[in-house]
Parts: sequence; structure tokens; C-alpha cells
Amino acid sequence: MKFKKFRYISVFFALCIAWLLSACSKGVKGEAVTDSNLPELRIGVDILEPFFYVDKDGNYTGIDAQLAREACKRAGYEPVFVELQWSNNDEYLDNGSIDCIWTASVIDGQENDYLWTEPYLESSIGIVVQQNLPCRTADELARYSVAVRNNSKAEELFLDNVIPCFSIYTCGTNSIARTAFINGYADCLVDHKIVLMQLVNDNSELYRFLDTELPTLHLGVAFKKDSTDGYMEKIDEALSQMRSDGTVSSIVEKYCANTDETEELITDGK
Repeated sequence: MKFKKFRYISVFFALCIAWLLSACSKGVKGEAVTDSNLPELRIGVDILEPFFYVDKDGNYTGIDAQLAREACKRAGYEPVFVELQWSNNDEYLDNGSIDCIWTASVIDGQENDYLWTEPYLESSIGIVVQQNLPCRTADELARYSVAVRNNSKAEELFLDNVIPCFSIYTCGTNSIARTAFINGYADCLVDHKIVLMQLVNDNSELYRFLDTELPTLHLGVAFKKDSTDGYMEKIDEALSQMRSDGTVSSIVEKYCANTDETEELITDGK
């Protein structure tokens, strides 16, 4: 009898402790309580700061990371981020490893390749060069080499000879392209202007932007072209709401250091 009584008391205290821990965890300010019963949306991503990157605590963060979390919350999905080898992103969609691609994905020129949301941001291509490079406009790049990320709009501009250059260093990631430029393997670094701004701002004595106008790009979320699961429609609706209520603007401002950076992405009142 003593043994049984001790066991019942132990169970009682164990249940009390579990209840207290549960109550405390729910009461933590700012702690998100996720619903594991929500359907997952597997989002293909690439490291491209400030759109998507890993913070000092090892968590995914950035403009697109925050937009994706909020859009999924409104659409009733649990976001699951899947890092891609960007050059093979179509394979991930085709084999079902992901449901969409979402890291500064450019709609322009790929309108018929995917099922797209409406544009949620606009961006432009920037070209960074060494301060002492005797080159002032993109028209003069025919004598110089450029570093670009593989399977990017920047790469396309040079491969299609929209902007002539002497040679192209095609790199697997944005980080490798940046390293190639910094170490002098390429004369120019080409990417989204917002991606390059921090490099130039932090090293203005070393680097500068070319004074040239390049196409404005429209960013959207890409789903498989023949998708019928309804994911795109719900995410598109959520993003539309977020543009209208100012959520998109507030998230962009959080990750941009100054007004110029914010205006680089938010146009037409978005």
C-alpha cells in the first residue's frame, strides 16, 4: 500500500509540473505557438542577404524569410525552408521536394515558366567595380570581366549579350561571386542592387556602383506551372493583403539600413 500511495503521489506531482511548464511556455511574451497540424508549405530558398540568410543564432531571417512566415500564417500553412542549389531549383520543384521557390525570384523573362504570385517587390540590377577601375558605364564593360551568381537574372543579361563583357565568372552562390570579385578574379560584381549596397556602404573607399540604368525587376513567388493544389492562390492573397496593410513595407524597412535601400525595393506605394 505504501508503494502504491507513493506512486500515485509521484504521478500527481509529475502531472502538476507538466501543467505548470505548459502554462509558463504559453505565457512567454512574443513566443510563437505553432500548430503542428497545419499543412506544410516547403519553400525553396537560397542564401542571399538581405532577402534570406542565417543570423548569429543560426535562425533563418531576412526580408523573404519574414514575408514567407507572415504569408503562411495568414494562408494557414506551416513554412518549411529548404536550402537549394540554386542552379538546380527546377529539379526540386519537379520532383516534389519543394512547393515553391522564394528568394528574390525574378518574374521578368520567366513569366511562362512558373505559376507566379503577383509581384510583391521590385528590384534592380547593380554593378559594382573597384574605385580605380577606368569604367563609368555598362557600355564600357566589354573590356572587363564580371562575377555573377549562376542561374540569376544578372547572369542572363551577360549571357544574352544585353550587356557585353570580356568574360563571365559564373559562380554557384552569391558568396562565391562576391569572394571572386573581392580577391580580384573579376573586375565587376553584378547582382540585385540591394544585395550589393552593404558591400559598397561598408567599403566606399574601395568600391563604387557604375552610373548606369538597368532594368527594374519584379519579384514574385514561383510555383510549378501545372500546380493545382491551391498554394499559389492562398499565398498570393496573403501577400496582397500584406502590401495593402503596410506589412510588406514594415518588413523591408526592418532589414534596410537607410531610406535609399528601402526605396530600392518598395515602389508604387507597395
